[in-house]
Formats: sequence, C-alpha cells, structure tokens
Amino acid sequence: MTREIGQEDPSVFQNDISVKRRGLLKFGTVISAFTSASALATLGASTAQAAPAAPGDKYVPMAEKGAPSGVAALDANSKIPPAQLPDLSATYSKRSFVDVEDFRNLSGADASDDVCIQAAITYASANTIPLVKLTRKAYTIRKQINMAGVYRVCVEGLGRDQTVITVPGTLADINVALGSAFTATGSAGGCGGLTFRNFTVQGTIVDDTNGVPRRSRTKAGGAGVSQAFTFRGDLTPQSTGGSDTSLYAITDIRIENVRVAHTNTLPLLLSGVRGDASVTNSRFHNTMDPGWIFCERVIAHNLVTTNGSDNGFSISRGNQRVIASNLHAENCAAYGIWIGGFLVNQNSTDYGPSNFNVSNITAINCGLGGVYLDDAPKDGKVTGIYVKGMLRGTPSGDFGDASSGIGIRIGGSPSNDLANQVALATNIEISNFVLIDCAKGGVIVSGAQDVTVRDGMIINPGSLNDYTGAMIVDTSSSENFGIAAKAGSTSKITRFSAHNIAVVDTRTKPLLNYPIFLTGTVDAVWTNLRGVNSRRTVPSDSSLYREFSGSINFNTLIRHVAGTVAGSNAAAGTVVGLGVNGAAGSRRVLGQGQTAGVSRAELAITSDPESGSNAGSNVELTTRTDAGGALHTIWQIARNMGTHVWRRAYVDSRMSQTLAAEGAVIIDAAVGNIQSIALGANATASTIINASVGQRLTIVWCQDALGGHTYAWPAGVKFAGGVAPTASVAALSLDSVTFAYDGTNWAEIGRALAVK
Repeated sequence: MTREIGQEDPSVFQNDISVKRRGLLKFGTVISAFTSASALATLGASTAQAAPAAPGDKYVPMAEKGAPSGVAALDANSKIPPAQLPDLSATYSKRSFVDVEDFRNLSGADASDDVCIQAAITYASANTIPLVKLTRKAYTIRKQINMAGVYRVCVEGLGRDQTVITVPGTLADINVALGSAFTATGSAGGCGGLTFRNFTVQGTIVDDTNGVPRRSRTKAGGAGVSQAFTFRGDLTPQSTGGSDTSLYAITDIRIENVRVAHTNTLPLLLSGVRGDASVTNSRFHNTMDPGWIFCERVIAHNLVTTNGSDNGFSISRGNQRVIASNLHAENCAAYGIWIGGFLVNQNSTDYGPSNFNVSNITAINCGLGGVYLDDAPKDGKVTGIYVKGMLRGTPSGDFGDASSGIGIRIGGSPSNDLANQVALATNIEISNFVLIDCAKGGVIVSGAQDVTVRDGMIINPGSLNDYTGAMIVDTSSSENFGIAAKAGSTSKITRFSAHNIAVVDTRTKPLLNYPIFLTGTVDAVWTNLRGVNSRRTVPSDSSLYREFSGSINFNTLIRHVAGTVAGSNAAAGTVVGLGVNGAAGSRRVLGQGQTAGVSRAELAITSDPESGSNAGSNVELTTRTDAGGALHTIWQIARNMGTHVWRRAYVDSRMSQTLAAEGAVIIDAAVGNIQSIALGANATASTIINASVGQRLTIVWCQDALGGHTYAWPAGVKFAGGVAPTASVAALSLDSVTFAYDGTNWAEIGRALAVK
C-alpha cells in the first residue's frame, strides 16, 4: 500500500466566462435590466433590431453604441459580446448542484467523460456550489480527475451500483495504467472538504481467484487504473522523518457508499490527511487493501473487502487516531486487517498507529493471518474479533512465509529483528474474540509491554505440517499453540496477561501442543485459561514473580511443584503463611500426606463442638486407613488448656553397634534413646552427639562370649554419688545406666550392673 503512483496533469478546459454564460442561458435566468431605460426578457434574445431609416429621436446615436448607459453593440454574428454582458452572479438564484451533463459538447470542446467531470467540479468549486452530480449510469475516464484547489464539493452518483466509472487505461496508451481516478496533484495546491459517494470505480483486473486467496492477477481490456482515490497531504513525512515540503495540506476527505473493483493496487490511499480521512459504507472487490497512513484521524465503518490481493484493510504507520468498526475481509492474500507499522525506513515513521479503537472485525480464509498488530502500535483496543481459516500462505504459493497462519499477531519494531527491537507494542487490550482453524496458532506475541488478551476462544489451532511441509512434533512451542511468545523476543515481552480464554482441539486426532507458552517472558500472568485435548500441558509458571492482592478463591486442587513461600524479605509483625478457614464444627486439614491421592496422615483442626470460651477446635495428628478414613489419633493439643496428649503408647527406638577392634565409640542420641554397644574389643573412649534438652538416654555395654573388655564413659555424664560404676567384665554380662540431659550434662537417673 506504500507504492508511489504516477500522476497526470489535468486537461485545460474552456474559459469560465463561456461556461457561466451557457449556465445562465440553460437555467433560464431573467436579467432585470441592462440600463435604467431598457430591458431584455431573457438571455434568449440573441439578435438586435436594425435602426429604421427615418430621422429624428427614433434613431440611436452612433456615440451611444457600446458606451456606458448606452446600447450594446452586436458582434459579427449579431450576438451581444460576452464582454458587454453584466456579471449577475450575485443577483440570480443559483442551483444547489451542478450536473456533469451541463458541460458536455460546449463550443466544440472535448466532450469525453473525464473532461466533463473535471469541468463540472472546477465550476462548482469556483462558484461555491456544493454538489456535482453524476447523472448517467456509465462513464469512461482516461484522465485522472484532479481535485487540487477544490474545496467543499461533493461528487455524487445515482447509487453505489447505479453509476459506474470505468478506467481502461491512459489516454495516450491504453496499456499503461492510469495512476488514480481521483487525486490532487500539481501546483494548484491542496484541497479539502471533499466527499465522494454513491458510485463505483472499476479497472480491468480480472477476478480469476474463484474465492481462493491469491496475490497475482491478470488483466483484460487495457491496463486499467492503479488506484481509485489517492490523496497525499502534507502530514506525510519524507523517508528521513522530516516533513515533505512538496506536499500541500489536504483536509477532510470522505468516501461514502462507494464500490471499488479490479484496480491494480490499492482501491484508495489516504496519506497525511488532516481532519477526517473517512471511508464508510463501502465495498472493495478484487483490489489490494484500502489504506490509511499518517492521517490525523481515521474513520472506517461498515466496509467489506473480498478477494483482495493483499490485506483486507491497512490502517498502517503513523496514523494518530483511529475509529474503525464493522470491517469484513474475506479471501484476502495477506492479513484480514493490518493495524500495525510497516518496514520501510527503519525509523520511527515506520511505527504502527496510536490511539485506536477497533471493533467488530471479521477475517475469513486469509493467506497470512487475521489481525496484525505488529511493528509497534500503541495505546489501543481491539474487540469483537472473528477469525476463521487462516492459511500458511496462499494456495498458489505466491505469498506467505514461516510466520503465516496466525489468528492475532502482536509485536514490536522492527518485526524482522526481534533481538534488537527499539519500539514495542504497548498498552493494548484485545478482547471478545473467536479464532478458528488458524494453521500456525492462535495468538503470537513478540516485543510487547502491558498487553492484555482476554475473553476469547481459540478452536483447533495448528496443523499437521509446518510451512516447509515438515511434520510438527508435539513438543514444539512455536507451532500449534493457543497463545505463545515468539522465540528470540521473550526478554522483550513484559507484563503480558491472558484471562478467561478457552483453547480447545475438537479434532479426532488433536494437534494442539501447548494452550499457552510464555516461558522466558517477564512478569507474565494468566488466569482462567483452559486447555482441552492438548498434546502437552501448560508449562509451569514462566514468571519469576507474580503478585496477587486481596482474596483469591481456588475451587480445585492446587499443586505447588517447587513449594511455597509466604511473606517478603521486608515483612514485619505477624506474617500469615497459611490460613484455613471453616465454619464452627468443621474439620480443617492443615496438611495431608497422600499415597496415590489417598490421605495416609493428617494434621488438622478438629471438629469438636464450640459451645463456650476456648471450647472446640483442638489440634490433632492422625493416621488414616487405606481408604482414607480415620485410623489412629496419635497426638492432640487441647486449645482451652494448652496441654497435649499422646493417644498411643510411646515406644523408644533402640540402636545397636558392635566394637570389633579397639577404639573409640560414637553414640548418636538422635537415632535412638537406647544405645547398645557389643564389646568385641576395648572401648578406649566414647562420645555422645546430637543430644536434645530433656532427652533420656540409656547406654548399655555388653561383653561378648570371651568377656574381659574395658570401656570408657562419655565426657559430661554425671553419676549418683559422683562415682562411675565398676565395669562388669564377665563373659556375656552387661552394664546399663540411664541418663537425662539438661543441655550441658547427662545426669544418672538409674542403673543396672552385671546383668547376665
């Protein structure tokens, strides 16, 4: 849509005086007086009477002929010379419109349709007549209609399909396409306040697509026309980004109820227009994309594009404000609607539009994708999207690449260098969408910041083979996805969020890989995203940090693969890690150990009745049956008393070791409260490790069948009377002493010696 189109200069038309004169005659204007003494009934009086031969005051003196307040002289044809006709434009009632047919066959001038249309427009503009009517059903033009210098004029036909303007080619060579049917060019300046409505402009491109997206076209009957409407105003920048001083201000261009068909390039290009660049209630068939660039305000409403050889609609780079609604694109070779930038100069003039509100758009059977929001659009909303049947390039292979087949594409600029993007798609909300049968995937995002996608359905994304024909594996995150980050750009995606979205594969053999894959992005968040029949599950949270404020209710089981941490490093006071709320009399499980999903042990708040102060809600540790029912209550804390009760007998654990060779003995108090040492040699020393305050420990020295082995008590043990017992050395005898630990020493509380 950015192709520059050649322009032709308009023809020179007959002088304005003769046009005015004929207009006065045709409209039957009555001239009240030429002088105070004489009058003509109408301008139909075309001859003058010869003076009679009689003398006297009945003769007209020669001196009065052609003189002020005298009598008009006649020319060689007995007509009043135009120079002697008074200008009565201020004294007669002008018509409210100009008919193009009023300017046909005047004074032997060229009567071709383009000359008549141009003359009517020029006359209407010069005489502040607001409307030019195309009153015939068919016109053929071979010269472009130049609107330069024309202001506040409407060109109107009988109806969108009742008046048809055909453009077969240029006047000089029918094999050369006319640049534009209606444009503004040359040194006559800008234009403004123009309206075109109720007619068709068509060229010579043949519609041979049969409803299949194609880029190439053939021609019949001449080269036709490149564009129906081309207006390039002074807001269009140069490639360097500065203003283009060769352009004039163009203001308020409105195209209403118009049909454009079979053009070589864009049906219309509105570039750098001030005020409104408005196209409404119009249809485009077998053309490229209606295009807007660098306009102050874009208005697009109730438009249909079918069988386009490019995008359905292009609301592209540099547009400052966009209001678009009810747009339908079908069988287009590229994207259904382009709301993005364009790679031309690799600078800020390439960035997408800003401040856009687009609603109710449809894209069906397009070659590349549904909605294009790439190359850094910002500050906008797109809602009410229906996309179906996005392909991997056109079936004829004359369009498409590895990125084609996307429902919605979002990204930064430049879109062809993801690692070095300098501008991001920013502050965009996409909502209320349905994406069906998109060959690559549903929504793909590259460089973006603060973009939200919500309230949508993605049905059957992906296909069996990729763009090259290779089969797609089920582990691929760049193909067959619901929502995915484009590889190579994940670090430039910040705070992307997706909410209330269903990704569903209804095919007999599902091809959907990941419902969502945003690994590597920064602070991504998604909620209520459901994947149905996907070949892979949603990966673990790709965000390093996610914050939820307030209460969040989860009605299903949550699995914390890596555990949970409550509170921040700066948390102070009481920091709640886990709260389990329930009604009085309910059992609240704080923790549960499971086997195959069945509870085996629980730490819980009991369901004891609460009938008074501190009553009920005790704490207990229980074991469960194989079916998950109650088995044993091991331990319980009474909330009202603070006391705890062991519900079953406590069994001390016993640890035994054998000293086979002379040496030291290590006694680990953490592994058992009864420690037995079988002496097969002398114990030269002993040490107690891992003691607990209040712990009771029994040490038993056991002689083997030979006996006679000596042993040494550990440091820190204190004996009754301050004297250690004498070791028993008889074969198979044992000495047992029980100690209690106070945190420093082990105090003897019982002994049994020489036991056999």
